[in-house]
Amino acid sequence: MLKAVLNFLLLFVLLGTGLAGCRDGPEQVTFVQLVSDAKKYSGKTVTLEAYYFTGFEITALSGSVGPSTSGPWRIVPTGTLIWAKGGAPEDVYNRMYRQSQTPSGYEERVGLLKVTGRFETGGRYGHLDAYKHLITITDAELLEWSPPPAALSDDLPAETTRVEVNPGFDVAAARKAAEDFILNSATFKFDGIPGSLAFSHGDPSAISAFRSWQFTFKFETAHPGHGDRAGLVLAQVITAHYAEVLVNLENNRVMTAVCDGTWDMLKDKELGVNVSGIVVGGGDITPPGLMDAPRIFTYQVLRKEGLINVSYTAYPPSPAGDAARKKITLEFFGGLIRVGDKMEAYGTLDRGTNTVVVASEGDYIRTYEVKADVIGVVVGIKDARPGERVFELLRSDGTYVNVRYNMRGKAGASLYGAEVRVGYYLRAVGTYEKINNSVIVATEFDMIKAYDHNPIISGIVFE
Repeated sequence: MLKAVLNFLLLFVLLGTGLAGCRDGPEQVTFVQLVSDAKKYSGKTVTLEAYYFTGFEITALSGSVGPSTSGPWRIVPTGTLIWAKGGAPEDVYNRMYRQSQTPSGYEERVGLLKVTGRFETGGRYGHLDAYKHLITITDAELLEWSPPPAALSDDLPAETTRVEVNPGFDVAAARKAAEDFILNSATFKFDGIPGSLAFSHGDPSAISAFRSWQFTFKFETAHPGHGDRAGLVLAQVITAHYAEVLVNLENNRVMTAVCDGTWDMLKDKELGVNVSGIVVGGGDITPPGLMDAPRIFTYQVLRKEGLINVSYTAYPPSPAGDAARKKITLEFFGGLIRVGDKMEAYGTLDRGTNTVVVASEGDYIRTYEVKADVIGVVVGIKDARPGERVFELLRSDGTYVNVRYNMRGKAGASLYGAEVRVGYYLRAVGTYEKINNSVIVATEFDMIKAYDHNPIISGIVFE
């Protein structure tokens, strides 16, 4: 009897485990649930029904669609939007409702989809970082849906509802061009596994200069890395890759090709990266004793993501040095790189040393003076010297700062009632001098503005 009970319990546990396993996979949610409790689902793979809209500078999901202000015949997403990365599969895209008469002049597609993808929130996503949520689509199914009656009226512009993919262009031929490009790339030719190249999806591109289509493929190589790795010690590890290839539909020419988001397949080199932050240290690191030799400068730049190095080489006059120098752009505020300046740089990232190397054609370093931006209540006013007025401000954190305004300078000024009084609020943008705790407002890049009320509401300055 005891043995029978134990067998029953064991069977129950196994069944329970199996049922639990059946619950693994994408979480089924509604659009409203997803956006109203976004933090709960962030980082999870979800499945939901939503409207998919793609057009000029937008590819997004919405919970509803409605008529546009440009005319009831045009349908646009309404309510909260989720930026959609990855796009819809080509066969799904081709069967969506098509709108060709649009304000931008670019074709739009709308459809009700059952979408599966990884959801994220908490950052800024999509075009101009304008979206609070992101979903990376891994699967999409077109559902039955009828456009609003107004969109199907007899008054709509010609060709609005007719489904036609890039009339006059052969998308299949463009896809073949992308596939051939990958097969003949240095990465795949070196150790690509035959038969591993597989098409993932394709999407129209919003490139304005020409009609184009972007194709995404997956493939495998016998070793990690990109390009021709002859002579390198490589791990014997089958490595999965994805490649995004943009093809000009007018001539089937590959315009851009990126592997794994880091490798430029056209130039066979690491993609350039942008750096923006504050210079916190660095300088000439050339070994001592070298005369008339190229000099290497490396600077430490503090970003929100942490420290990174930026390096460039200065060459003495010579044909080779002159050619190398012309490739890059160096623009330093005040003629040199100073600690505390803001730096913007573009170059190739050396991951081993965490250094952005500025050396290739089009690379650059630009530095700017960091401007202080202060707001506070005016508690004192005095004339320091002819043409200069000093305002003492009490800030919201209880600290004081002086604003030295050069009335004969080029700074912009907007003074309430043409006169600043004690008790007014003052905002100033200028150069901070730590030695006398003052913000100097004097140049054309500086400004001063007075208010008779507190301009700060919830941390936002309202004009």
